[in-house]
Amino acid sequence: MKINSNILIFRNLIKYYFLIFILFLIKAFFFPDVFVPEDLKFVIRKYEDEVMTYSYPIVLAGILFAFIYLFSFFMLYKLKKNWRIIHIISLIVTLVCLLEYRFSFVDSFDFIFEGLMFMLDGAIISLAFFGTVSKEFK
Repeated sequence: MKINSNILIFRNLIKYYFLIFILFLIKAFFFPDVFVPEDLKFVIRKYEDEVMTYSYPIVLAGILFAFIYLFSFFMLYKLKKNWRIIHIISLIVTLVCLLEYRFSFVDSFDFIFEGLMFMLDGAIISLAFFGTVSKEFK
């Protein structure tokens, strides 16, 4: 069975999303503030020591929907029709739950990675709903 070239592009976008996501996680865990000036590092470390209280239902919902969001990419890769809506709902709920973070800092590479991830996610969603790939969902 020959696979449509648009489906290959769609699946490659999902692969690129996860490649950038993995690079983002590696940078966030191993090199969190590499490109931050020294005076700003002092302020960041000062606020990192503060104990922040979070709403447990929002944190649990954020974690749950983040896993659903990541799993929905796998189901979109398999071209499952109902998971298109689940993907959008989980994206919205995850972004709303991220508002719970009261203090967060991103440097220039984090900002670039996040921007690329949002652009790829937008391309994936637009192809899933409006492109020729949308007719291939079962």
